[in-house]
Amino acid sequence: MIIARALVIPFLLAMASGAFAQDTPLPLPEKTDIPAEFSITLCPNDSAARDMLDLYHNVLPAPQNHILDTTRFFEGLAATGCVQNEGRPEGVITIDTVLARRDFELATAVETHIAFRGRGEDGTPVIALVDESWNNRLPRTPLERFLRDFTDSGVLVDMDSDPLRPLIYVCATPAKAKGVIAQMADPETASEAAQETAFRMALKLNACQPGYGSYTITEMHGERGVSCGFECWSNWTALNGTDESGQTIGLLFDASQI
Repeated sequence: MIIARALVIPFLLAMASGAFAQDTPLPLPEKTDIPAEFSITLCPNDSAARDMLDLYHNVLPAPQNHILDTTRFFEGLAATGCVQNEGRPEGVITIDTVLARRDFELATAVETHIAFRGRGEDGTPVIALVDESWNNRLPRTPLERFLRDFTDSGVLVDMDSDPLRPLIYVCATPAKAKGVIAQMADPETASEAAQETAFRMALKLNACQPGYGSYTITEMHGERGVSCGFECWSNWTALNGTDESGQTIGLLFDASQI
C-alpha cells in the first residue's frame, strides 16, 4: 500500500508539471497567410481534416505521378464532409495551428500538404487543408509577382529582343528610370503619336540606352503603357537593379514582349 502511494504521488506531480502533455505542435509553414484566390479544402472538424489528408490524398502511380489522385480526393470529400472553397470566408486566411502534414513525392518534385486550424479576416474559425508548397511560393507583392513572371531567380535577361524594339533600357540611376515613367504621356488621353514622342523624349532626357545584358532586380516602381497602333503596344516598368559588375542602375522593362 505504501509502495502504491509512493508511485501515485510522482505520477500526479508529473501530470501537474506537464510531463504528460500533448506532443509539441507542428511547425507553422513559411507563409501563414493564404491569399483569397488560392484554393483550400474546408472541413467540418479536426478529425475530418486529418482523415482527408491521411486517407484521401494519394499520388497516382507512374507515369501519371505528376498529380494527386483526383478520383480518390473526391471520394474523400463525400466521405468526410469536406468541401472545396464552399463557405470560405472572404479575403486572406491565416494559419494558426498545423494539425497534420504530409509530403507527396511526385515525378518532378516533393509537394507538401497540411491540415490546419486558422481564421478568416473577420475572425471566422477555419479548419481546412492547403497545398503548403504552392502557398509558400505564391507572390504577395507586385515585386514578387514580377520576379516570378519575368525573371530567372531574380535575374532579368535580355532574350534576343528586336534591336528596333528593345526589351530593356538601362539608365544610370533608378531615379532616371522613374523619371521616364513620370514623363510619359497618359495613354487614356494622348494620341498614339504623342505617346511615342513623349516616350522617346523621356528616354533621351534621362540618357537611357538599350540594355543587352543580365540584371538582378531589387525594387519595382511605376509602370505605363505606350500604344503604337492596332494590336501594338508596350508596357514599361521602372526597376532598380544591379548589372553584372554589381553597380546599381535603373531599368525600364517592356513586359508586353514576354
